Amino acid sequence: MFPGVELTTLTLDSDPTWTKINSASSLAGTRNVAAVDAWIAEGRPHLRIKHSPPHTHALNPAENAMGQVVYKMNFFLHQASLSMIWWEDMFSAAITVLNGLPRPASRDLIRRHKPPYELVF
Repeated sequence: MFPGVELTTLTLDSDPTWTKINSASSLAGTRNVAAVDAWIAEGRPHLRIKHSPPHTHALNPAENAMGQVVYKMNFFLHQASLSMIWWEDMFSAAITVLNGLPRPASRDLIRRHKPPYELVF
């Protein structure tokens, strides 16, 4: 998708539907685990799967990013007095807006001053 960019780490939460760790759960080892294992086996031996510790969603960067997108989407829906019929369009708009903003709290100096959109394109 992006030339020269390679996925090396897949960060998943500790939900038992995505992990084999919690074998006591009735959901452990479901189709999701098999699907992820099959996807990795298709030629991605370099890929590392990292699980967040249980009950620490704040440590998972994907959870934080998704929270920002949902918050912005709901803000747009509320400000425009739109119904949930428009959620898909507002979801896309939220991602576009967030990709156009720099990340001042980032550890990476470049990301503090340039938005993700400028870094990719």
